[in-house]
Amino acid sequence: MGINESDTKHAQNISETVTVALYNSIVRIVNKNLIGTGFFLKKNIKNKIKYFLFSSEHVITEDDVNSKIEIELYYGKKINEKKKIIVLDNTKRFITCSEDEKDVTVIEILKTDDIHEDKYLLADLNYKNGYDKYKNGKIFFAGYTNDPIYKNERYISSGEIKSIKGFEFEHSIDTRTGSYGAPICLIENLRVIGIYKQGNKIKDINYGTFIGVILDELEKNYKEIN
Repeated sequence: MGINESDTKHAQNISETVTVALYNSIVRIVNKNLIGTGFFLKKNIKNKIKYFLFSSEHVITEDDVNSKIEIELYYGKKINEKKKIIVLDNTKRFITCSEDEKDVTVIEILKTDDIHEDKYLLADLNYKNGYDKYKNGKIFFAGYTNDPIYKNERYISSGEIKSIKGFEFEHSIDTRTGSYGAPICLIENLRVIGIYKQGNKIKDINYGTFIGVILDELEKNYKEIN
């Protein structure tokens, strides 16, 4: 659960263009008793454009992938407005990154999953030059909340990266319960820089995993679907 449960009216003004792009890209994921947020992203791998759903390993575990279960995707303003079902299959889906506490799951999206092209975000590709330049970088965040106080609706907030520790960064964005796995994007170009991981109420800070470490692992381990 996020640490700062206040309303995000204090966040900087967010344009309709940004709002539409981020809201289009996110889904609420229901996996049995696990609930969180996911987002769609496209990536060039071996000179081919591929499409993926990213979320937290809190929400979709390695055991889930190996068990070929169904996950429910909800999108729209409310948490249960529209529904789509995807079957997990470890012969054609990708990875979970629970090692080293990266806490990310990546699932390849196929044509049969019928996810519209306009839903996909792009990753920030400057990460190969290192992460230090991102300190104090301004960022957007879009996720779903399970809290009825906020009418169980998707929301956007903004903040900045406060510190960097390896593949993880601390940030000041307001988050709410239900937003594990949500995208964190650079304000300057709306490219995904990270994935929301968790909050720490005692330290009064939130954490994200840099997208670059996941993309590196994706490229290294990706196997073409037959």
